[in-house]
Amino acid sequence: MVQIGNFHIGRYDSAQKPTVSIGEAYAIWDNLVARYDWDDSLQMFYNYAHDPELQKIIQKLMKLVQKQSATLEEQLALYQLPLPPRPRETIQFEADSGVVKDEFIYRRIFSGFQDFLSLCSTAVRNSVVNDSLREIFIDMLLEKIYEFDELCIITKKKGWAQVPPQMKIT
Repeated sequence: MVQIGNFHIGRYDSAQKPTVSIGEAYAIWDNLVARYDWDDSLQMFYNYAHDPELQKIIQKLMKLVQKQSATLEEQLALYQLPLPPRPRETIQFEADSGVVKDEFIYRRIFSGFQDFLSLCSTAVRNSVVNDSLREIFIDMLLEKIYEFDELCIITKKKGWAQVPPQMKIT
């Protein structure tokens, strides 16, 4: 029997089943739940956002989250792990009250991204058994890092950053 990854030629009962540790299984599930929640939040933020550049950022982030969610769903299916409850397809409502400002939305996105960086790096750290799964988490972490870098640049450009006072060292 010849087996390359999940593809094999020969008797099916001689194929090696994919392995994943308990910690890795939890990391997949936890990352998917976080992305489902984040997708809901981004959709709500999009409804409240007025700034066209902020809306583009949110749309870009929603695509990234949905792409990463699909990858994690595939991994759960591969290891025959249960999927968490899926979020609604879309969240749309009329939100033109002016109460929620773009700066507030942006800060929530920014702090959420900081949390995601921590979550993704923990998943990489816990993925020691399964090399291909660790590569997936590394790719997701790198995508998040590059998006975070773009957010930092936009934060400075828009003046939405809450920068601590600078001090001169004498």
